[in-house]
Amino acid sequence: MIGPLVRRDVFPTARPLYATCDAGLEDLLAAEIRALGVTEVHPGHRGVGFMGDREVLWRANLCLRVANRVLVPLAEFDAADRDALYAGAAAVEWSDWFESKRTIVVDASCHASAIDHTAFASLVVKDAVCDHFRELEGRRPSVDKRRADVPINVRLDHDHCVISLDSSGSRLYRRGYRTEAGRAPLKETLAAAILMMSGWTPEQPLVDPMCGAGTFVLEAGMMARNIPPGLHRLGKRGEGFAFQNWSTHRAAAFERVVRALRDDIEDSLLQPIEGGDLDDQALELARRNAKRCGLADDVTLFRRPLGEAVPPEGAPAGVVVVNPPYGKRLRPGDLDGLYKALGYTLKRRFAGWTAHVLVGNEAPAHRIGLRPSGKIPLRNGPIDCTVLTFDLFAGRGPVDADAWDKHEGDRPARPRRDDRDDRPARPRRDDRDDRPRGDRPRGDRDDRPARPRRDDRDDRPRGDRPRRTTGTTGRAQRPARAGMTRTTARAATGQRGRGATTGTTARRGLGGTIATSGRGGTIGRSAARRPAAPGRPGRSAARRPAAQRSAAQGRPGRSAARRPTAQRPAAAGRPGRPAAGERATAAAIRTTGRAAAARDDQDDRPRGDRPRAAADDQDDRPRGDRPARPRRDDRDDRPPRPRRDDRDERPRRDDRDDRPRADRPRPPAGRTPGDKPPPRGRPANVVPPRKHRPKRDQDRED
Repeated sequence: MIGPLVRRDVFPTARPLYATCDAGLEDLLAAEIRALGVTEVHPGHRGVGFMGDREVLWRANLCLRVANRVLVPLAEFDAADRDALYAGAAAVEWSDWFESKRTIVVDASCHASAIDHTAFASLVVKDAVCDHFRELEGRRPSVDKRRADVPINVRLDHDHCVISLDSSGSRLYRRGYRTEAGRAPLKETLAAAILMMSGWTPEQPLVDPMCGAGTFVLEAGMMARNIPPGLHRLGKRGEGFAFQNWSTHRAAAFERVVRALRDDIEDSLLQPIEGGDLDDQALELARRNAKRCGLADDVTLFRRPLGEAVPPEGAPAGVVVVNPPYGKRLRPGDLDGLYKALGYTLKRRFAGWTAHVLVGNEAPAHRIGLRPSGKIPLRNGPIDCTVLTFDLFAGRGPVDADAWDKHEGDRPARPRRDDRDDRPARPRRDDRDDRPRGDRPRGDRDDRPARPRRDDRDDRPRGDRPRRTTGTTGRAQRPARAGMTRTTARAATGQRGRGATTGTTARRGLGGTIATSGRGGTIGRSAARRPAAPGRPGRSAARRPAAQRSAAQGRPGRSAARRPTAQRPAAAGRPGRPAAGERATAAAIRTTGRAAAARDDQDDRPRGDRPRAAADDQDDRPRGDRPARPRRDDRDDRPPRPRRDDRDERPRRDDRDDRPRADRPRPPAGRTPGDKPPPRGRPANVVPPRKHRPKRDQDRED
């Protein structure tokens, strides 16, 4: 037989308590708890832990403005599986807190735990509570998910479980006075937190130009008159608190605490609190809420557009709080224009005040046009928001309220730059100095030498001028020759290297023309700059149209400048002239600046009709016995270039076979002839494929 239950006092002394809040409000909640006289306070993540007795628990539920609920922890243990969770919940003496006739509900949350299903965790704890009462009384409590008498909270975090009783019941933001809300209501706890973060005190006036249902205005009025927000939950029509349904509740002591709180309420406001809106329905809701809250005679509500919002009379400074639409739940026709009008009104109407604007992160807050002095991230339900703080100063120009009623209007004219007193007037174009640039006074630029005019340049020949180098390429550059002109010419280059361009520049000198290529290319040489071979004053084919080229000896004519010299055929006993000598001759002519043969000395006949130079007219002496070209070591600004015969890795030119290429014997396959070293980058016993070998003269003629 089951005997009578003996309940013990669960609050003989202070015990741990925990108040929850939204993220970012932990410091505000800790300050509120300290104001209740609690000394041991421990802020955490989205909540604050503290020590308190039964009366501290009552005052926390009645007076805290930013808390969501106040929990009483009962058990704390590890729960990695279902059995551990059930055993920990069954070890709690539930009968010491409430009776079996009360309805219960279990609210569970899981984070990084083996049990990750909240409904499953709630079911396990509910079974443990019901089994406890069935063993003691033979009956179990019922479950009511909507309005339970005793809500139970279960928190699983990394397989660690904390089971608590919720002493508040419904969330504390449900004050009890706002039974009617608008389309996008603001939570009372968030409104109170913004007022606390703004630094507003009852000794300052407060204005909300877009009050809606009046949440900011009513919360500020309750703070100014010291009205506890939880008092409106008491009475026959109020929701009350969950701790009133516990078997350990002391009703008489609780009534004494409530009377003491009512005695501390102020009779009136110290400074005016005003709100305005253009929506008649929202203003009517705000007036009914103010009447239920007991502030109908204290706060002032106006129907007026945003552009007509003004500070209270005789208030040079104060605080403006506003919660404009974000474009989520409320979508005005011109959201950008609304934020522009808000910035214009704050700047023109509330100079000397401080404004705090709660905006969504996706709202066009930049349209306000003011630089915020502070930003605080918050969450308004599921929406990420930011509280922007603006320190308002006096602006320029008249206030055009009628134009800004539509959120778009003509702004005051911007002063011209020449009308500003702090800047010197800029001279107009017709007042400028019309004298030539060289005749104008140089002003205060004494640290730069005067730039020489064109007629003051050096008239000496190019070869006699001192050389100068640039800081980027290191190549020698000389001033332009007197009388020299530069024109852009489209001339074909002799051999275009990598990155060469077809457009060249022709520079006409004293005796000839040099066609220089563009960036990265080679240099195409004209006949005037190239010495003619003995018996043939030839002209470069690259300087003649292709129509004037003719075929000779059954072979189509091709410009010699367009084909490497090493690949030119030897015809009529004339061996091909090496390309290296031709390039060296042209380079020597370009660098020394010598004059070429006159244009009238050239042979104007087509190339096929000119007499070809015989092989015996050429210099048959070995290359080492020919007159030496000017060596690079004669130049003062360049290091001497080593001669080719001083290089050990290459054979001397006088050791080479001087016979025509067609008369030389071909080396047998698989080895190199004599003691001649193999070409670089190729094994000695490998013969290059035929497609990579240059064509012999007889192959080309065939």
